[in-house]
Amino acid sequence: MTFQAKFYSEQKKRLKVAAWEKKRSLWKALVNNQHIDDKIKIKFYKKLRQTRTCSSVRVKNRCVVSNRSLSVIRFFRLSRIVFRLYARDGLLAGVRKSSW
Repeated sequence: MTFQAKFYSEQKKRLKVAAWEKKRSLWKALVNNQHIDDKIKIKFYKKLRQTRTCSSVRVKNRCVVSNRSLSVIRFFRLSRIVFRLYARDGLLAGVRKSSW
């Protein structure tokens, strides 16, 4: 896959997760509730299984600059390599090279 294809597929996943987040959390709460009948639990469990692709676990954190998926710093959404370059050039506010 090319850079743009990976980027757009991740964006589509994120939008899908955001759209289904409320429903899935409600269904998950109903499935885990001990005071509800088992038939109802099974019904909502099946719905959860059908919308498995909308789970937030399926979303991969990627660097917004290089689209690298490994070793991404979540707060900045940058890979360690790009983070190091940006920090060295002073492009990240509040980040300095540490020395002790």
